[in-house]
Amino acid sequence: MSILLHPSLVENIQHLSDVRIDNVPAIPALPLIEILKALLNVHAYRSALGELHVKRITWLQGFFVCIVLGSAGSCTVALIRGEPLGVIYKDEFWISYGIVYWLMFSNNFMHSLIHRLFSTFPVVHRLCIGLSGINRGYSLVKYGIDGVTKSAGIDTIIGRLLCGTIVGCGAGFWFELFSLGQPEWELITPKLFLSPSANVKISFWTSVAYLTFSSYLNNDDEAHAMGSLTFALLLVLNHYHISNKCRDAQPVKETKAD
Repeated sequence: MSILLHPSLVENIQHLSDVRIDNVPAIPALPLIEILKALLNVHAYRSALGELHVKRITWLQGFFVCIVLGSAGSCTVALIRGEPLGVIYKDEFWISYGIVYWLMFSNNFMHSLIHRLFSTFPVVHRLCIGLSGINRGYSLVKYGIDGVTKSAGIDTIIGRLLCGTIVGCGAGFWFELFSLGQPEWELITPKLFLSPSANVKISFWTSVAYLTFSSYLNNDDEAHAMGSLTFALLLVLNHYHISNKCRDAQPVKETKAD
């Protein structure tokens, strides 16, 4: 029985990944959330590269980076726990990223269109971040944190906290470690060891919050839903904070230019 959240909300969060886009010729039904995550990751990667470097990378190189961005967190935890890499068994993951990557990198129009959409209507960008964040948060708490107990049969707080945090921010670690945002990759010290990024902090504090309130809830489904919402809310608030900082800094730059 749900105590804090409405039962329908808990159920919708559980089945969010089941919402699919179908009736597209020659393409199987694909999860809407997987498409949204692919769109956000591929758009962020191309934006990080910059137009000068887009043509310097190969198609295979760019696609590999996008796959890392979409799956490195859960894959890292799977390797740590000695489990199979779940992404290998998800055809819809590869198809979704393949389609979005092709659309975003085969021409400038699609990237410009998405960039203009997100810039003109920030609420659309935040909605995409929130929906994908709910799905990511669900993986963080159910697979990352609770998966430790299920895998090892031991309720270790450090292990659950570590795996939950890695599921949430593991992609950023590998992205920084190998400088995947540059045309030529090189091994460097990840920035999170020098100054933890917002994504690391959000993943860590979501894990802490989930471990705290899940011990007081008898309903696992409600605990998973609350953890998912916590992660998504923090992501949206962080994006709102960054957007405001950039907007406030713009008049200063224009004043200096004058």
